[in-house]
Amino acid sequence: MMEQRKPSSILLLGVITTITVFIWISFEVYQILNKRSLEEIPTAVLAPLSPILDTKALRELESKKYFENTSFTSSFNVGAILGTLPSESSPSAEAQ
Repeated sequence: MMEQRKPSSILLLGVITTITVFIWISFEVYQILNKRSLEEIPTAVLAPLSPILDTKALRELESKKYFENTSFTSSFNVGAILGTLPSESSPSAEAQ
């Protein structure tokens, strides 16, 4: 009687690689065939931009108030407002 030989690991690797490649190609073809068309872009978005600056809007921006970041942090003590942290300038905290 003849003994049955086990398939070599190289043959098994080749078969698995071939199956993977065919599945990969099939999936890519399926994606290409089922690709949806792009939605229509509104004409307002496609319209070219005007090179003329809106000076009225620029003047309005200049007239707006601008606050520095330090103006909020120096005059705003969160602990004193919430009552959870003692105020640095309270005399009762210094006396104890």
